[in-house]
Amino acid sequence: MGSSIQGTDAPSQRIWTKDFALATTSRFFYGVTFMLNNTTMTAFCMKAYGVGTGEAGMAAGVFVVAALISRVFAGRYADLAGRRTVLLASGAVYFALSLAYFAPMGFSAFALMRFLHGLAFGVNNNTLTVVVTEHLPDRRWGEALGYFSLASTLANAVAPFLGIALVHGSRFIAVLALNAVCSALAFLAIACMRVRGLELSPEQKAELFSGFKLRDFFEPAALSLSALAMVATLAFGSVNSFLSVHAESLGLSSYAPWFFVIYAVALMLTRPHAGKLLDREGENAVIGPAVVSMALGFAVLAFCAGGAAFFASACLLAVGFGNFFSNVQVVTVKAVEAHRVGLATSTFYALADFGLGMGPMAAGLLIPHVGCRGVYLVCAAVSAVLLAVYWVSHGRRV
Repeated sequence: MGSSIQGTDAPSQRIWTKDFALATTSRFFYGVTFMLNNTTMTAFCMKAYGVGTGEAGMAAGVFVVAALISRVFAGRYADLAGRRTVLLASGAVYFALSLAYFAPMGFSAFALMRFLHGLAFGVNNNTLTVVVTEHLPDRRWGEALGYFSLASTLANAVAPFLGIALVHGSRFIAVLALNAVCSALAFLAIACMRVRGLELSPEQKAELFSGFKLRDFFEPAALSLSALAMVATLAFGSVNSFLSVHAESLGLSSYAPWFFVIYAVALMLTRPHAGKLLDREGENAVIGPAVVSMALGFAVLAFCAGGAAFFASACLLAVGFGNFFSNVQVVTVKAVEAHRVGLATSTFYALADFGLGMGPMAAGLLIPHVGCRGVYLVCAAVSAVLLAVYWVSHGRRV
């Protein structure tokens, strides 16, 4: 186990300090902007620039690609430049680029701006996650990070409803305005937050910044658990992309918009308890049952024939994937020394984002051959294998 990130100057075990509340608030507003971007950009590009679905999808997806790229570098250089400096600079750039959406420009310039916007998001999101570890009580990490990640869960439930409702009303200016306002509020929150940062010793600087080997950009101690998170997000990505198609094939189209609302509610009800259990009993008490619930969720989704089973699968996936993901992140970050938390965080999110991006592609290739039901059964089988791999690679040693 790595050294505690908390340090000796913060003996309190209280979670909801001012700085933690500000970080969580910022995470929520950044989450809203991210989901607004994801759910409205294709429609915006087709309407504003008259492009086809392929070009619109490219402009939407380049944001995520850029965020993935920037995470790899953010983990290494945030402590060199200073966490507060990187956090504020990336937040300021992110807000400025949210205003740039109002400026007239060609489609190529717009796509480039989207790429830069994604870079700023990746750097900011990674650094904010590292900074929040400065404010966690050392015996309540699981519970505290559970609350912190719930900000994204709430954003994932709220933002798509707002974005889709505004797009259906062709009120794209309102979407852009909401995006800018949320970016500003997120920036104000981080500007008011205390950031301790980390004083690196000469030896630590030499270790982190001496070369361009794999270890200089990815934390080796985080790779195994991060790879498991990547497999889980690859499976869950098929739910994000093809749920509406599956629901339509089952005659459940009217239920589809509520799937992720049910998912978010179930996750908000269970994640704090899962975090407390992790702190009290250890990772096996949470991660093992979570993977079982995830496998059951995919299986129920594959075979459901009515609304009750459809929503039951949402609850099972929330208890399963939602709690697996957040608690694996906690274990990953706590396993490393303080000066490598940034690298561990970027390693975790880079692999997880890669899986989330590859999931729709893999599902899209399989669906013509096995259908949505077959894809979700494959995901259930993958989850079962994931449990075995977790036990062999990590669980049996704790």
